[in-house]
Amino acid sequence: MAKSRAQKEKLLSNYEEILSRAKSIILSDFAGLKTKPLFQLRDKLFEKNLKCEVVKNRILNLALKKEKLAIPEEILDKQLLLTYSYDDEIEPAKLTFEFSRENNKLQILGGISEKSFVEAEKIKVLAQLPGRDELLARLTSVINAPRAKFIYALKYNQIMLINILRTKLN
Repeated sequence: MAKSRAQKEKLLSNYEEILSRAKSIILSDFAGLKTKPLFQLRDKLFEKNLKCEVVKNRILNLALKKEKLAIPEEILDKQLLLTYSYDDEIEPAKLTFEFSRENNKLQILGGISEKSFVEAEKIKVLAQLPGRDELLARLTSVINAPRAKFIYALKYNQIMLINILRTKLN
């Protein structure tokens, strides 16, 4: 069903808000993807406080021009799904990449980060990097490792000393 002018203007302002406020936007082609997997992706994104939206390409193109963003024209010829976050730069790429590995119908075409277009290969590399929480956990374990080894060494030496004294006493 055709959209009225007011509906299109509302979509345009929504797309402009997404393009201006989102920290990262992942552009994906979802042609051939069934409804059930698409809703599964939306549910996964919702759990992580991320959003996705199927877009009208002509209206998105107008919003891109207003925001002075350029993306390759061949991307705008496909059925586009925007995955984005207002808080996290990496999480939309991670979840979209994981989902695209499970469902071959979803293809990452690229993304927008820091007001510039990023190719699909770079998005995939970014998606494979460890997240903030994982990096903090690794850092914590690296910081704690020497202390834990030192405590173990002290405990082990005390046990060895007790064993030596027992053998001497016997």
